[in-house]
Amino acid sequence: MKIYTPADLGKLPDLPTFTLGEKWMALGAADDGKANLMTASWGGFGTLWGRPVAFVFLRPERYTFGIVSKTEKITLSFFDEESREMLRTLGTLSGRNCDKCALAGAEITVDNGFVLPRAAKPVVFGHKLFETDLAAGRFIESEITEKWYRTGTPHTLFVYEVEKILSR
Repeated sequence: MKIYTPADLGKLPDLPTFTLGEKWMALGAADDGKANLMTASWGGFGTLWGRPVAFVFLRPERYTFGIVSKTEKITLSFFDEESREMLRTLGTLSGRNCDKCALAGAEITVDNGFVLPRAAKPVVFGHKLFETDLAAGRFIESEITEKWYRTGTPHTLFVYEVEKILSR
């Protein structure tokens, strides 16, 4: 097994912030003995309130949303292209109905409440600072609600302080 090394939070490693739509990440969360990974592409990294942060958007209908809402810890994991099929499976199946991590071939470990996928590089550890629901009436451009929220509930924004990043 490859060993992780800590990254300097002042010099974030090359995270695919601007290509998340193409290079998916897996969001990991655990609560009450349940651990889950979901594929995510809506989010990014930056600085907020003088802290390094990650932000993600989740729909309330997602199984992982229930876990994320209850816990303050998440991981955001990135993978090589050879893991694309695993990420596709994680994004297609619901952890509500099956052990999708096992079905996707995603070997995970839960350590102190953080979900660590074995194949990930790097892994971002986050501690929840803020969450808010996006309100349909607050969008300036109506095309956004017409395209993304015709069906279903608008996303919830979660902001996490980046506690550490482990790279391989």
